[in-house]
Amino acid sequence: MTKKAIEEIAERGYASAEESDVRQISTALESRFKHLMLSYDEAANQLVKEPANLEGTPFDDVELLGAHTSGSNHDGKWTNISRFYKFDDLGVVKLSEVDYITSRGRIQMTQELINEAVNGIPAMYRVNVSNSGAAESLVFWVTDSKEYVLYAEKNGAKDESVKQRLLELARSIPVD
Repeated sequence: MTKKAIEEIAERGYASAEESDVRQISTALESRFKHLMLSYDEAANQLVKEPANLEGTPFDDVELLGAHTSGSNHDGKWTNISRFYKFDDLGVVKLSEVDYITSRGRIQMTQELINEAVNGIPAMYRVNVSNSGAAESLVFWVTDSKEYVLYAEKNGAKDESVKQRLLELARSIPVD
């Protein structure tokens, strides 16, 4: 994140972004990528580590559209999963879970962008808006072994309820 983006967020409540960066969910759900969408069980069986168990959370009450695996491959198993859920109030929400330990990665957070907490863990809430007005709101947090990002293609800078709902969903995810 650049200094300019940090200044934009402080001034306007959102950062400028490219169109493709705020349309990640829409793109993933396009019919030309439909063949890449897996059921949750198919995706979970392809992971090195089990993903967060969302039973008993608000995610359990909505439609799971599918999942993608990605990241680094270790003996035929992947390190990352993205799940797509259909919520009445937010539309499609993407939950990305990255096993950065197995991938031998590391996570850095910009202190100026830490503006929330998820289950006592420092978190970042951010809104990105393209020139066309398309927007993406997200919550980002990191545990000792995983990075989580929750995305919605909504403008949380214009609607405080988007922020509150994303934070509520993030806080419902059990800490690994």
